Amino acid sequence: MVYIRLLDGITALRAKDAKEPWTFHSDVQGLVVDRDNGSLYTRVSGGQVVALRLSNGSLLWRASVDNVPQVVNNGTLYLATGKGGCTANTAPYGEVAAIQVIDGKVLWQSHLS
Repeated sequence: MVYIRLLDGITALRAKDAKEPWTFHSDVQGLVVDRDNGSLYTRVSGGQVVALRLSNGSLLWRASVDNVPQVVNNGTLYLATGKGGCTANTAPYGEVAAIQVIDGKVLWQSHLS
């Protein structure tokens, strides 16, 4: 399965036949796929991050964190936003946060200067 961020949401696409088993409609930013936990994470409008089940797109949890998912490591989702955003070649500045992927519990949030 391939997960694609579109202008109006996220679509799951079966690679073998291009069928779309599910679509999540929302204004989204960022997309991190976590195959180990069977989830994907994205920021939605309203300053929230959601976790969706990879198999069917159902909502697993929602957290009130106004940052964009960047990477998952050891059961933690790391998020960041900043004036101008973050790139692979520059240090992030602005807000950063960490969320426990199992239940959406916000572990910490911090402002970088």
